[in-house]
Amino acid sequence: MLAPLMLVLASASGGAGADTVDADMATALQLDSRNTQVEFEIAALWILRRHGQFTEVEGRIDSDPAAGTAVITVRIRVDSVRMKDPDHVRLLLSPEFFDAARHPWIEFRSEPFAIDGKSQASLPGSLSLRGVTRKVRFDIDRGHCDLRAGTACEVVVDGSLKRSRFGMTEYRRTLADKVHLKIAARVAPAIE
Repeated sequence: MLAPLMLVLASASGGAGADTVDADMATALQLDSRNTQVEFEIAALWILRRHGQFTEVEGRIDSDPAAGTAVITVRIRVDSVRMKDPDHVRLLLSPEFFDAARHPWIEFRSEPFAIDGKSQASLPGSLSLRGVTRKVRFDIDRGHCDLRAGTACEVVVDGSLKRSRFGMTEYRRTLADKVHLKIAARVAPAIE
């Protein structure tokens, strides 16, 4: 009965630009799925709030030290969705919504973005859901994290999207088009 979600965490590192790039200087961080919460909310009957979460998420942040930018990639397993009412979960997995049998993953890939020291920033990218890919933009709050250091850190991603943009147009009279999401993620150095 609910709709999409998206994806996830935030930022990464870039080094100060040197004339040559040493591959060992690149910083890779991965999402710590055990310490990450992916939650969503949608309005039902225009006043009730329905909440859910996804329990299986994986992701990575790769930096380009020469450019001072990073790219985030995230995958969320659709059938890991959880809600209070099991009927809502069944509906979300159905062809009317996520169509989990044919499209088992929600995927996000950010555009390269700069790490400029600001704790809050915008994160543009592409979200693929139900076989449809659309441009999206989320807000990131890195708090006091300096991901350039390559150490464990927490970030929060917050935003909303319209489920109709991904082909989820059922139940328009009882279910809002706008889905709010919030991801509280922990990232740590990638284990190669």
